[in-house]
Amino acid sequence: MYCKNCNVSCFEKPLTRTKPTGQDGEFMCHDCISALYPNKYKEIQNDNHTKVVQDIFDAINSIN
Repeated sequence: MYCKNCNVSCFEKPLTRTKPTGQDGEFMCHDCISALYPNKYKEIQNDNHTKVVQDIFDAINSIN
């Protein structure tokens, strides 16, 4: 799975679905979402699930 905008892999950065469930899957990294859709990015940052995923990603990156 890759970011629709910058083509980064989901193994390099966490990706978030940008279209509702039931529509064609479209995923973007948080950097691209924040640049293209600032309001949607603010909603994502307030979502508790996203915070947990980001904490896990940060912990993994601190090991490398």
